[in-house]
Amino acid sequence: MLINLYYSTDFDVHRNWMRITTEQPINQWYYDEQSIWTLDYPPLFAYLEYLFGKIAILIGIDLYNITDSLVWFQRITVIASEFLYFFAVKKQQKSFTKQFIDMIPFGCLLIDNIHFQYNGFLYGILLFICYKLQQQQYLQASLLYVILLSFKHIYIYVLPAFGVILLKNCQIKQIITIGILSMSLLLFIFLPFYQDIFQILKRLFPFQRGLVHAYWAQNFWSIYCTADKILGIVFKINKASTASGVVQETIFNVLPTIGNVTTLIIIGSFCLLLFRKKYKNVYDIFTISSLIFFNFGYHVHEKAVMIPIILQFVQMKNPNLIFMASFINGIALLPLIPTSYEQPILIILLIIFHIIFYAEYQIKLNYTEKLYLFIGGLVIVYDRLFHHLLFGGKLEFLPLIMYSLYGSLFNQYWLIKQIRQKDDYYVKLC
Repeated sequence: MLINLYYSTDFDVHRNWMRITTEQPINQWYYDEQSIWTLDYPPLFAYLEYLFGKIAILIGIDLYNITDSLVWFQRITVIASEFLYFFAVKKQQKSFTKQFIDMIPFGCLLIDNIHFQYNGFLYGILLFICYKLQQQQYLQASLLYVILLSFKHIYIYVLPAFGVILLKNCQIKQIITIGILSMSLLLFIFLPFYQDIFQILKRLFPFQRGLVHAYWAQNFWSIYCTADKILGIVFKINKASTASGVVQETIFNVLPTIGNVTTLIIIGSFCLLLFRKKYKNVYDIFTISSLIFFNFGYHVHEKAVMIPIILQFVQMKNPNLIFMASFINGIALLPLIPTSYEQPILIILLIIFHIIFYAEYQIKLNYTEKLYLFIGGLVIVYDRLFHHLLFGGKLEFLPLIMYSLYGSLFNQYWLIKQIRQKDDYYVKLC
């Protein structure tokens, strides 16, 4: 049903990466600029694109043009890769319905299977890392983490948590051994690109793109940008670039410009909280670390919120909180699929998924939580029905600001709740 629905520019990105890796020699992969969709993922993902590209060529699929056969091929590769995530979820001893909820979170369905990305198998590797840490198999967990980072560098979000767990649970000799073996694996993966390391780093961390993405992620900087917009109106200053819809350097009207160093200082300060003795549960410490990076990181994509959501979905210790996180961020992610045909389908899927979730986990919400969910519904209604009637083609970014701000306010609350959970809410490593 979903194969022929809307797909984003990310579909074309991965098509072009298959072209680059199968057409160019390996020393040109990170230099090719024939398309604006340049390769900007680590080497293991490049190798994966090479594999998919070779298979596509073998079965006669054109990598230069988007055809029905290419759409089917790329959709199927996403579905096939997600079986690693399904297998990771199956390790949890839950009922069939609960496993179904864990396996197909609404955000994953929207991002991977419609919008188009390969995140499912990476979530699977992340969960296997958590299992290994729970079993105190620190070396295996570390090698898996190197592999995960070498597929997608966004998983640096959990690096502080991973480091804290090793420091708390391993002796110095163990840490040295783990460090040597992990670095050896990393060097082996990057060995074919030993002359291109700086070019790869430039591609992986393009700080020239600015603080916020074209569509603001639902994090703290969304609140910051909104406040700057309001102050700009009050003081009649309009020089900001934050709502241009273009990826570029971020300019503010009134508030100070935030650079990448500032965000690193903020993230580092918050990550010191991870050393508190009460944080012993792997999933919780990983969730806190990823939420800190998501809320305060530089040029964060809205899709990154799925990392803490997946981590909490699998253990589901606080169903009410994760229900709110899933529903609210599901609403905040709706602008990723802007077409009028798919939007009603997504809204229906969002509601159905969370009705099943609500019933299976016997969710009990207070008045404030119900009110906040209702406000999310109003944001959708305003966007779909009233904005165009009121403003025509003007203020096109206003609904996006509303979606982003709606999600970001909750995500600050979510981070605070995760940090402040009581000691007896955590369990020791097995």
